[in-house]
Amino acid sequence: MRLTQAQFAERMAVTPLTIHRWETGQSRPRSLALDRLREVEESMAVRDADASPHAPAVSVPLDFAGDPAAVLLVAEAYRLAHGHQFNAAFASETARIDPLPHQRIAVYERMLAQEPLRFLLADDAGAGKTIMTGLYIREMLFRQRIRRVLIVSPAGLVGNWERELRTLFRLQCRIVSGSDVRGGANPFAGARGDRVIVSVDTLATERTFAALRDPEVAPFDLVVFDEAHKLSASRTEQRETKTRRYRLAEALVGAAADGGSSESITSGDVQFAGLTWAAKHLLLLTATPHMGKESPYFHLWRLLDHHTFGTPEALRRYPPEERQRHFIRRTKRGDGGPHG
Repeated sequence: MRLTQAQFAERMAVTPLTIHRWETGQSRPRSLALDRLREVEESMAVRDADASPHAPAVSVPLDFAGDPAAVLLVAEAYRLAHGHQFNAAFASETARIDPLPHQRIAVYERMLAQEPLRFLLADDAGAGKTIMTGLYIREMLFRQRIRRVLIVSPAGLVGNWERELRTLFRLQCRIVSGSDVRGGANPFAGARGDRVIVSVDTLATERTFAALRDPEVAPFDLVVFDEAHKLSASRTEQRETKTRRYRLAEALVGAAADGGSSESITSGDVQFAGLTWAAKHLLLLTATPHMGKESPYFHLWRLLDHHTFGTPEALRRYPPEERQRHFIRRTKRGDGGPHG
């Protein structure tokens, strides 16, 4: 199906003048044109199939005699698919932001260098932890080091996560609610579940966790916990006390079978067992990692690596310079910028 310039502009969500500038070489599409082009192609393919199921596919000649707009879009698609091989900070070029120096340092010098990532990002509020997370996710997707991402946040921040990842990084994520789990199809399964945002309390319910535990659900490569200090747990000489949220995090990172006694301090106890996979990459986000209490702080480190940081004494003995591989903390001073 051939489109007029105006029709093509409408489907690409740009103006006809923009299409004209692409065709004449006055400008180049700098956004993620590949994603939008695929959507246009898929919608046209479905329409053609519905109209004539047995009609042969029509190929568009992509040479000097072909449609210049199609050639330009294919070239842009290749640039987006392979640009990370020539630009180590390619996600910052395609995103709708200009990352600040401290954000670049965290992502490109600290987080991307780790394989696997087990990281506690504890910058002060307002330092842009969502932006740093989006940059990291986009870079990892470009480099094909991850495919499935699960973002777990407080309920009030779920919409903010979806909006910022979509508008700043062109990352289409699906918000999963309790009604989605009750609706029939498993929201975590298949390609539609590759990028999911869910509230921590929704995921901690028995029904939602059962959907995540379904054998049809592929493992998530990266799990992000926002406001990670709310994954609270404490330890005394007599017992170890873990909230339902903390035990959920344990299950997702593979630390649930670490042994020891635990007691839930929440009502509606849920057994977080039977998950056959653990996330390879883990990112904990919090502006208040310590809050003056040693035990909750230790339990955050235990989530990063429950073998290395199995006891508070093991954390205390761990060399400070080695901790820097797993932890970054920058605070604000009088000039308003982060310092660490």
